Amino acid sequence: MSFSHLRSRAPVSGCFAALATLALIACGDGPTPPSATCGDVTIPPSLTRGTSQVSITGSQARAFHGGAGGYTANNSLATFGVLDAFATDAEGRPTSELFVIFPGEPEANKRYQLAPVSAAQFNDPNFTPSQPFAVYGEAYDATARDYTRWFTNATGCLRFVDVISTAGEQRTAVAQVELNGSWEQGASGSGALTALLSAPFVSLYGAGAQRDTLFATMDTLPARAGAPVDSIATTRLAVFQTLKSGDTKLVVGASARVAGTAADTTELWLVLPGVPHEGQVITLGAPTLAEAKAGRASVPFGMVRFDNPGSPPVVQRIFRSTGGTVNIRELVLVGPAALCGWMRGDFDFDVTGTDVASGADLGARHVTGTFKSTVTVLQPADSVHDGATMARVTAVPQPPATAQQCMF
Repeated sequence: MSFSHLRSRAPVSGCFAALATLALIACGDGPTPPSATCGDVTIPPSLTRGTSQVSITGSQARAFHGGAGGYTANNSLATFGVLDAFATDAEGRPTSELFVIFPGEPEANKRYQLAPVSAAQFNDPNFTPSQPFAVYGEAYDATARDYTRWFTNATGCLRFVDVISTAGEQRTAVAQVELNGSWEQGASGSGALTALLSAPFVSLYGAGAQRDTLFATMDTLPARAGAPVDSIATTRLAVFQTLKSGDTKLVVGASARVAGTAADTTELWLVLPGVPHEGQVITLGAPTLAEAKAGRASVPFGMVRFDNPGSPPVVQRIFRSTGGTVNIRELVLVGPAALCGWMRGDFDFDVTGTDVASGADLGARHVTGTFKSTVTVLQPADSVHDGATMARVTAVPQPPATAQQCMF
C-alpha cells in the first residue's frame, strides 16, 4: 500500500479528496449518515495520554496496549481528522495499526457511524467514501512495503468520549471505536474490534494550526564581549521518524538563508536514535567529523553547518556536538499509515568547529534554541539519505524519492 492519498505533496486527489467529501458531509453539504450506536464506556486508569487499548475477537483474536495519536487538517475546502492506535515492538516501532478517518474536529460525545471499506478501496487513490471509516493492518513486510494482514469491510462507530485541553499546544481526544468486519490479504475469517484511545491531538493545517518554526543562537565559548553570535530563525524544517530496522531514528533538520546573500545557507541538524517519547530528555554525544558529514552516528548528536554558494552549494564549516541535551516537550506520534505526527522541543549543546576544506579547528561554541514541527513517519522500509558527499544541494535531510512525506 502506497498510502499516496495521505502522503502526496500534489494537489487534492484520490482519498485526500475523499477526506474533503467526509468533511462536507459533516458540514451538511452531503447525505446525513445514520446515527452511530457507540454506548457509554468506562475509561480505565491504565489508558493514559498517548496510549490505546485494542482487542479483536473472532477468527483472528488478538489484543494490545499500545500508542495513540491524531491530527486534524484541511485542504482549504474542509476539515478532516485522523485517529491512530498502534502496537509497538521492543524498539518502539509500530507493528500494527488502527487507522480511522472522520470529518471535522473531535468533539466530546460526538458519534460517527463508520462505513465498510475494503483493502482494495483503501489502496485506490480514486476511492471516495460517503462516510467515515476505519481499517486495521498488521504484519508489515519490508519487501512488499506494506502491512500484509488487514481487518476491513468493517461497520461500526466512533465516539469521542472527551476532548481535553492540556497545558501545552495539544489537546487530548479520548475515543472509543467499535467495529464488525472481516480479514483480507494474509488472514481470513471475521471478527469484532473494540478500541479505546487517549490520543494527543494537534491541528496541522487551517485555523489554529501549529506552524513549523525553529529559533536558535550559536555563541562563542568562552563567552566574551564582541564575540560573534550566529542566529537561525526559520520555517524551513523537515522532521522524519524513520522506522527501518537497524536504522531507527528521529531526524530534525532546519535550514535558513544567511541574511544579505542569495545562496549561503545555515543548517541545523538533530539526529536522535530510536523512537522518542513525550517528556524525554536525550543526551547528545560527540560524533566524529566523518559521522557528522554523513549525518549518521552511533550516538545522538546535533550539528550546525555553514554552506558556501555554488551549484551545488558546498558545506564549508561543520560544528558538531560535544555534549548537551534535547528535550521533547510535546509529541503526537502516529504509525506509518497515519503518517503525520507533530512535536515541540528545545535543545542546548556545545559544539566544536572544523573548516571542511583545510581541516582547521574553528573552536568551541554553544547552541541553544527551540522548535516545533510536523513529523513525517516514514514506512519501515525507508530512511533518510546518507549525506556523506559534501558537494550536494544544501537542504534539510530528505528521505528516498520512493518515500512519501506529510503534506502539511
